[in-house]
Amino acid sequence: MSPTRRSRKTEGTGESGPRLVSITISSGAHDYLTRLLDLGALEGSSLGTMDVNERVKPLFNAIHHVLAGGEVKITIPKKGTKSTVDKLDKLQRQARKEANAINRRFGFVQAKA
Repeated sequence: MSPTRRSRKTEGTGESGPRLVSITISSGAHDYLTRLLDLGALEGSSLGTMDVNERVKPLFNAIHHVLAGGEVKITIPKKGTKSTVDKLDKLQRQARKEANAINRRFGFVQAKA
């Protein structure tokens, strides 16, 4: 455990460490995230040894900089398979559409497009 991470008791066990939480997402978001995982966004030989794919890590770093007020420049020297890119784009649009519809229905703040 890193020194900056606070230890929390795992509910009901008296043990410290990571704990499970549940989140609710739309079926579209689930489909999109599942496809990212299927395509190798995470890698590792077994549960407990998973990590972000080395080719994906720079994208997370770029996102972190953008969200912290920075700017990034992205180049794509070799394009991926068009049908896969198109399918991922479609899944992402569907996930956003569903999330926005659910948020509107229940009065939550609308997700940014």
